Amino acid sequence: MPLLKGLKAYGNKDIHLSVVGKDKQQKWYENLVSKWGLTHQVTFYGSQDQITPFLQKADALAIPSYYDPFANVTVEALAMGLFVMSSTMNGGCEVLNEETGCVIEDLNSPDDMKAALEKAVSKPKTKERAASIRQSVQHLDFSTQLQAYLDLCLSPTFASA
Repeated sequence: MPLLKGLKAYGNKDIHLSVVGKDKQQKWYENLVSKWGLTHQVTFYGSQDQITPFLQKADALAIPSYYDPFANVTVEALAMGLFVMSSTMNGGCEVLNEETGCVIEDLNSPDDMKAALEKAVSKPKTKERAASIRQSVQHLDFSTQLQAYLDLCLSPTFASA
């Protein structure tokens, strides 16, 4: 709902929202989109086994979570070079910076969501920007983290503790 309110407030007809995921109230959201005249700007895809095609086509990703310790999709989107708009309630917002994303302070504020959409649109996906965003999370790659963990476990300081 916050994202839809923000989209309505933003008013930019050139922006399109692809909603991927399952929600038991999807019909209600579809009716709201219709009521607000946003049907040409919003497509509901439901639950998907593969999100990679959606991430490849997207310019940005929004995660307006009310609670998520650390949404994996945050790092997945960053690894695909997407600008990420995240709520403060997604622990993944901690890996964002001015160039890789923005944090939506108040999900109940259409103006805050509108501001996040404006930031995302002002940072269109380019080859250079996507490469920079991907680089920002390279240290979080499993192989890098596994090696760091192994190095720590095998260090003489850790072994003697």
